[in-house]
Amino acid sequence: MFKQSVAKVRGEYYSELWNAIEKQDYEKADKAAKILLKLGVTSKGLKASGERRDRSPEDVEKAVELVK
Repeated sequence: MFKQSVAKVRGEYYSELWNAIEKQDYEKADKAAKILLKLGVTSKGLKASGERRDRSPEDVEKAVELVK
């Protein structure tokens, strides 16, 4: 049950991150990225999320930079 809850919360913050990057709201994207880091997201997982969501390579790279 706990793992499912964490996965759901991660999904919500992934959505927030990608939407913020799309809108070029990097302050909001940075906040979402910091929360995702606390939830155990890695740059590898972030890249996979971007690819699944058909994000541009540039957007994926911006997201990865935020979690470094």
